[in-house]
Amino acid sequence: MATTNGTAANYNDLMARLVTFLTGASLGAQAWTALRNVTGEAILRGPGLTGTDQIFIGMKSFSDVSADYYNWVLSGFTGFDAGLPFEGQPGAHHTGWGASQSGPILTLQNAAIPYWMGATGRWVWVVAKVGTVYVSCVAGFALTPFASPGQWPYPMVLGANMAWPGELSLAGNTNLRWSYAGTQNRNWFNSGSGLGREGQLRVRLNDGTWWSFGPNYSAREGTIYPIGNGNSDLRPNLDGTYQRLPLILSRATETGEKDVLGQFDQVNWVPGFGNAAENTHPDGSDTWLAVPNVFRATKTDYAAFKLA
Repeated sequence: MATTNGTAANYNDLMARLVTFLTGASLGAQAWTALRNVTGEAILRGPGLTGTDQIFIGMKSFSDVSADYYNWVLSGFTGFDAGLPFEGQPGAHHTGWGASQSGPILTLQNAAIPYWMGATGRWVWVVAKVGTVYVSCVAGFALTPFASPGQWPYPMVLGANMAWPGELSLAGNTNLRWSYAGTQNRNWFNSGSGLGREGQLRVRLNDGTWWSFGPNYSAREGTIYPIGNGNSDLRPNLDGTYQRLPLILSRATETGEKDVLGQFDQVNWVPGFGNAAENTHPDGSDTWLAVPNVFRATKTDYAAFKLA
């Protein structure tokens, strides 16, 4: 794993810095290849941990000066064709605005953005401070699946902090700004309920379908633990340190039982009691960064990202 941090000039500069990081020397043999890299659009191929995988992810910016939003939409693909647009790439999750699977969206700004990034050859995460809030996205094979590669060959994960089900109007829509305070604006690790199959966290399952996951979803969608059960009420340890619990995904089957799918790499749940954004929590030789759920900072609203 490699990590970096800094301050981008704006939303498009942040994308350029992400591409530079993913394709740079810090990842060594796990460096990604930029298949398309123009201002406001990037499609990359990751080699996995052994150099034998082909993992396709993409980011595309969109903005509206009148509504003061400057955002990315994320997508995952099963291949790449240089002659096709972003939305038309093989297996594209993002199928165009107004389609049932548009998004997820990372809300940014056309001004300075402090950021943190981490990656392996399998996946990437980004945390950004936008105004007074913290937004995050994830793309790639971010899970350690509880299945073999033959059972689940392409475990693509996409997550960000905003999702809108159904038709989405772009022109002048101030609800797409980073400051929007509705349930549609929640970081992927505490994805909002009530958004159906179009939540902030989406996973491509072994049958090729996409599912949303959140803390309190019904049987049609998946659940994120421990946020989806009583363990999220845990306080810090008696010695004042903060324990972390793995973020685990499960989904209900048609007969009511639950499949446990896997757990996230290098991102954990952490208690929010007495915690604050940008706190760092040491664990042996490791350091973890505390990140709130956008503007929310309750006991259940934090995740910890591994920095080193």
